[in-house]
Amino acid sequence: MALEIAALLHAARANGLTPTAIERSPGNIVKVLVKETSPPMPRETRKRASRPMDEGLRQFLDECTIIDPLARIQSTTLYRAYVDWCGSSGFHPLAHATVGWMLKSIRHPCVKGNRIWYLNRKLLPHVSAADAPDPPADNEGSLPLLPNGRSVGSGMGSIVG
Repeated sequence: MALEIAALLHAARANGLTPTAIERSPGNIVKVLVKETSPPMPRETRKRASRPMDEGLRQFLDECTIIDPLARIQSTTLYRAYVDWCGSSGFHPLAHATVGWMLKSIRHPCVKGNRIWYLNRKLLPHVSAADAPDPPADNEGSLPLLPNGRSVGSGMGSIVG
């Protein structure tokens, strides 16, 4: 009997159905109650599925940052400026990881080491990030250094985006 039930459950799942209950009627007839479900999305499709950019984040990027091919900004600095901007603009800030995920989804280049740096973007002069750490003085004005001591422009390291 247990093997028959297992076979029924397997057949239901194979046909895109989700078993919700098992009933036994008089005469020992087994019924598997199911609901129709869509088949699971393949992992590759899930990874590529893109959530639209949050309107508040898009507006912050448009109003408070500029694209500069030689610029870089630490993710924490960018996020703190974004949170401050949200407080004064009436938007609810997204989580730090969500902001990073959205920037990645629009293929914004970044480099990861012991810190995450977004390349080609900088804050406008009128924007400040409260309590944001300053970048290391020995790396001032250059691209971020990777753990192996080489800069991003040297051809070593991984640029994500």
